Amino acid sequence: MKKTVTINLAGLIFNIDEDAYAHLKNYLDTIRSYFGESEGRDEIMTDVEARIAEILQEKQKEGRQVVIMSDVHEVIEAMGQPEDYLGEEFEGESKRSGHSGSSHHQSTNRRRLFRDPDNMVVGGVCSGIGHYFGIDPIWIRLAFVVAVLTLGTGILLYIILWLIIPKAKSSLDRLEMRGEPVNLHNIGKTVEEEIDNVKKNYEDYRYGGGYDRDRDRVKNGFQRFFSFLGDIFKRLFQAIGKIFGLFLILLGAIVLTALVVGLFTSLGQVNFGWDEGATAYSTLELSSFFFDSGALMYTAIAGIVLLVGIPFLALLYSGLILLFGAPRTGRRVGITLTLAWVLGIGLTGYAALKTSADFSKPDSKVEKIPLEFTEGDTLVLNAERRKLKLLSENDGFEDFGEVFKLEGDEARLGDVKLTIEKSPTSNASLEIIRSARGRHFEEAMARAENIDYQIEWRANQLILDREFTIPIDDKWRDQEVEIVLLIPENHTVYLASGLEGMLQGVKNYTRTKSWRMLNHHWTMTDSGLVSEEILYNLRDQIDDANRLYEEIEILEQEEEEIVPDNTEQGEELSQ
Repeated sequence: MKKTVTINLAGLIFNIDEDAYAHLKNYLDTIRSYFGESEGRDEIMTDVEARIAEILQEKQKEGRQVVIMSDVHEVIEAMGQPEDYLGEEFEGESKRSGHSGSSHHQSTNRRRLFRDPDNMVVGGVCSGIGHYFGIDPIWIRLAFVVAVLTLGTGILLYIILWLIIPKAKSSLDRLEMRGEPVNLHNIGKTVEEEIDNVKKNYEDYRYGGGYDRDRDRVKNGFQRFFSFLGDIFKRLFQAIGKIFGLFLILLGAIVLTALVVGLFTSLGQVNFGWDEGATAYSTLELSSFFFDSGALMYTAIAGIVLLVGIPFLALLYSGLILLFGAPRTGRRVGITLTLAWVLGIGLTGYAALKTSADFSKPDSKVEKIPLEFTEGDTLVLNAERRKLKLLSENDGFEDFGEVFKLEGDEARLGDVKLTIEKSPTSNASLEIIRSARGRHFEEAMARAENIDYQIEWRANQLILDREFTIPIDDKWRDQEVEIVLLIPENHTVYLASGLEGMLQGVKNYTRTKSWRMLNHHWTMTDSGLVSEEILYNLRDQIDDANRLYEEIEILEQEEEEIVPDNTEQGEELSQ
């Protein structure tokens, strides 16, 4: 059976056995004697006792009511011996002190949320949160500024946190705020630093013009505030710059990848139709059909790569600078990119001038085919594709099918137009106009003569081909086929649905649009083409409109008859 003693430690009551009390009292007396000459002795002892009371209070939560010797030993192990603190001043004790400090750090290190009065700009909230989460307080301040500028809730949130988060008043609070081990060594060091700061501030005030400092305090406060705002906006713009830099990198990389894939790989194909079996060609295949020679083709491709790729490469490089800073070679890189872009302009311009010369002179060849049909007959005009695959025969997009296909040493094109005019004679005829362009008229005529276009008679139907072929060696030089159907008066033609997309600006009496002329009979008159079916429909529409107009007139007359009667009744009542 042992005696127990009741003690008051930092305002808390503890029951402690007699041996443990003697050991704890001896420990505290030793600390007091070591810090006897320190001006912060009383504050150090207050913080030490508060920390010891904390540790002992945690021990009592385990169910024991009396502090025993093992508890005191754990307190001393956590707090450290006074020699550990004093040993830092002597070289011979530095290793032992460091070892002890690290062990205490592992066993007693914890972190609590306080407002930081030492590094505060307004109330120390952001600095305290930064200590708690182990991040730079400037990012917390930046988040509050963004919240104020965008949501408007930053100020209210800051005030609430200011009210609920306690201020770090003692050295014990400051150690827990920073997450440093709360032991004798750190408590003593923190108190000594605070005392040194107080002395320095007092001497600065006394010998550095205290009155002037008071007078300029408001000015300095404004300077600190605006300096803080400047720092916030600087970091905000830096963050925005990095995000924008990442966007530039992604944009540049995507465009450059698409440029390389589109020009130099089989993935970059141009599709002519979307159905199964539709043709697709790479950029190089199409370029070989457009440029006059391989050298000119590769000159144009190199120019396009430089002309289009250099700006996006510059964007990518700018994004890297925004993310990682400008390298020393930045100026040379800029000059190199500029020269490469100018070279791209030169190469592209040269290829464009050489190729455009092949389009400078147009010429055409006209073939006139007589048609034999009398006034009583009806010419059925239709068209069909011979080789090019339709997009879909069931989707109603026939006129959007393929218009280009390479077949061996030929190219098949679908640029055929049809118009209908009145024949100057009593005979019907069909004119096939083949046209092309070249460097000179002879070259253009040779290309026009090389256009192969076919028509076919089937009973009373004239079947037009929707396509024509040209030799691949002729290249594409705006080759076209235009068909003009010349019919005399009182001759009738039926325009079948297969002509959809071929009719171009056919003049007619009713001014019916070309695509509405299909599937109707049209007769040539002095006034142009006339369709009795469309005229009949128009007459019905006109009759319906006239009847509606008459009904409106009747209603208006009835309203006019009703209004005077009401007026007369009103006058009688007033009399």
